[in-house]
Amino acid sequence: MLSFTDVLNLVPPSKRKNARLPGIYSLTWLPIAAGASNQPATLTTQNSSDFIALQLKAYVTSTAAPPVETTAPQLTMTITVGSNNYTVDNIGIPVGAFSSSASERRPFLFSFPWYIERNTTLTATLTSLFNADLNVRIFLEGIRIMNA
Repeated sequence: MLSFTDVLNLVPPSKRKNARLPGIYSLTWLPIAAGASNQPATLTTQNSSDFIALQLKAYVTSTAAPPVETTAPQLTMTITVGSNNYTVDNIGIPVGAFSSSASERRPFLFSFPWYIERNTTLTATLTSLFNADLNVRIFLEGIRIMNA
């Protein structure tokens, strides 16, 4: 695991003394239909800060009222940041590996943090292998480098 100093070394030297704040970005599919393939969701990072993504979490529920947590969702995801596809073989990673529930919180900790410059578009595509519609929320948690 990298130290905080190692993580900050990802930041260009001219920005290292800028204020740092925790941050979360989210991607949502409300809902993704049963059996849907390559459904995109996008976000653009703030123009006022760069972002170092440290971990990924997913929260998946049924579409019922009230929703019921789905702790073993049969979903796969690819993610692209700017022009970099982080699933280099373009085969979706299983969302269940980092899906959270009330009884278990298991983030996907990046072995190497993602440095994302301000005003960068992230696109994730989700494929459902499930037999029912689902509400899916994916969270990127990390550090914002202000006034980048």
